[in-house]
This record gives sequence, structure tokens and C-alpha cells, in this order.
Amino acid sequence: MIDGNSRNQMATPLSGMDSKMAMTTNICSSIICLSHLLERYANARLPSFGLPPTLTIPRVRLLLAVATGKAEDISTRMSDIALDLGVTSRTITTMVDALERDGLIERVPDANDRRAITLVLTEQGEASIPRIKTALDEIGAAVMSPLSDSDHEALHGLLMQLLERDA
Repeated sequence: MIDGNSRNQMATPLSGMDSKMAMTTNICSSIICLSHLLERYANARLPSFGLPPTLTIPRVRLLLAVATGKAEDISTRMSDIALDLGVTSRTITTMVDALERDGLIERVPDANDRRAITLVLTEQGEASIPRIKTALDEIGAAVMSPLSDSDHEALHGLLMQLLERDA
């Protein structure tokens, strides 16, 4: 399903590196590699759910952030969403440009700060959210299918420990 071919260079222990350090390096390298493989896998499958072929996982995350902002009455300013997504202002601008071209999002002057831009889903963008959620659910299920329920829970718990540590 997800092909981690032989070019997937796992970190090899440097001379003098103890086995725990080597294992830690390998785990981090594996997580990074898996992240890239998952993104490629998902990007290739999004169009099969009736989504634009230009829609990528990073752009999906942006659309979902805007949808969540609207639903929870929190900021959908471009600068705030860029911070939430961990991207630069240049990157968010490029992402929004592409989503505007696809008719999924629009820029609106912020009501409280004339220097700021608020992002709003278009009607087409709103209509795409349920398909996006279905796509993510089905893609996630396919990716995780080799793991048992207890493996899912264990992996989720471990990943949350790492993520929450830096929250």
C-alpha cells in the first residue's frame, strides 16, 4: 500500500553512538519518512472522492482550519491560521492563492483590523468539507488497516505523548 522503497535511508549509527541514541534517531527518521509517504498516498487518493486534483493534504488542513474557525467562532485570519498550521506567511499565501483559484476559499478584509485578511469558505468550499472528512476517514482506515485495535490505541497514545509534550 504505502511503499517505503529501498531509498528510504534509515539513520545508521555513527561510530561512538550508543544503541539507545541510534534507536531514537531511527524512530525519528521513520516518523519523518512515514509522514511523507502518508501525504503522498493521501494526495494521490483525494481526487477519487470528487475533490479537485490540485487539492493536497496541506491545503485540506487549511480548509479544515477555516471550517473549524467558523464553527467554533475563532479567528480565521490568514496570520493566525499560518501559525496554527506551522507555515510561513509566504506559504499560506501560496496555499490560499491555489484554493482561491479552485473556488474553495476567499479572502475578506478583517472587520476589526483593516491590515488583516480573514479567510472564508466559499459555497463550493463548504460543500467540499463533508467529502474531505470522508476521504480522510477512508484513507486513514486504509493506512491503519494492518494494525490491530490495540496497536491503534498504543500508537495513538505514544504519538499523543510526544505531541502534548511540546504543546
